[in-house]
Amino acid sequence: MSETVAGSWTGIYFYPEDHPDNPDDLWPPTAFVAELIDRAGVLTGWVREPDMLYDGPERTAEIEGERIGDSVVFTKTPTDGADQIEYAGALIDDGRRIEGRWHIVGDWSGRFRMDRAGLIRPEERISAERTMDAPVDQGG
Repeated sequence: MSETVAGSWTGIYFYPEDHPDNPDDLWPPTAFVAELIDRAGVLTGWVREPDMLYDGPERTAEIEGERIGDSVVFTKTPTDGADQIEYAGALIDDGRRIEGRWHIVGDWSGRFRMDRAGLIRPEERISAERTMDAPVDQGG
């Protein structure tokens, strides 16, 4: 398992089906890209995504949250003043994916997933290899 979620991610979120705000289920899944900074479990970063509902300009948001073990929670705050969105998910697939649910105050929520955009950062892989390859002190 990766010890950090720092790095570039690609993701997708889904709107709820049969919701009063989306009665005909016409709102499409929305792809996004994210850059996460993980400082000992304190998360910050940003998200960029297309405006799939109104065909407007690309939307951006800031992220603040935390990672505790396999649990990842963060708040996405759109820079255009739209409602904040709470995300809660779990790291799976050896830290290469986050899956969970998003929620806006009220009963508006849906699923999301994020995948690492590339390999786990080399310095993380090197540190794991060093731990596994370190000689055992035989107390000589």
